[in-house]
Amino acid sequence: MVIKSIDPYRCNGCGECALECPADVIRMSTGKATIVYPEDCCDCIICEHVCPTRAVEIVLRRSVKSMGGRIFTLTPFPKAQGKTP
Repeated sequence: MVIKSIDPYRCNGCGECALECPADVIRMSTGKATIVYPEDCCDCIICEHVCPTRAVEIVLRRSVKSMGGRIFTLTPFPKAQGKTP
């Protein structure tokens, strides 16, 4: 899994995702969480778990061999069912 996006309308600027990210992928900018190094995402999904407003979107990362190299294709991760905040 890899971080795909942070919804700026849902983000309340608490900074929990940026504080907890072990790979330093997320930073705070103008009071909102921003993805600055998506390629460094270590697939831990801590950011999604600590976000109180569910602003962080995670997708599955699937590797595919092509022309001798690795290509990453993003596949949507199913959203949890239930009420949204």
